[in-house]
Formats: sequence, structure tokens, C-alpha cells
Amino acid sequence: MEIKPAFSAAVVEVLKQDNYLDWSVRVKTYLMAQDIWDIAESRSNSPTPENEAAFKVWSKTNAMALHVIQISCGPDIF
Repeated sequence: MEIKPAFSAAVVEVLKQDNYLDWSVRVKTYLMAQDIWDIAESRSNSPTPENEAAFKVWSKTNAMALHVIQISCGPDIF
């Protein structure tokens, strides 16, 4: 799985206390376009650390999804 560049202006709306529905659609669409939505939705099981290459890819993809979600949260949320 190719890791795409980090979060960009593709999701222009940060999460605030009153815009969850709009924000969630935009973030979901972005994560789907980056092919990391399965990670965010916990549909992708972590490989065992013994499978080092697969675990490294999974860990990096997981961090990417988390990063996108965290940096798209406004200061009142995160």
C-alpha cells in the first residue's frame, strides 16, 4: 500500500463543536481517497510484529490516518 502525502487543503474545514457531520464527511472522503479509511474504521487488523515489513506498513498507515484526524480538529476539540 502506497502512503500518500500528508493531509493538505483537501479537507479545509476543521472540526468544531457544531460541524461534526460536515467535517466527518470531508475527512472520510479524504481518508478513502488516500486508501486508509479501513484503518480509521478499524477494519484492518494489525499484523503481528513478527511480520516486520507488514507491521511497519500498517503502523505507518495507522499513524497517517490518526494524523489526518488530529490535525483537522480545532483547538476546542483536540
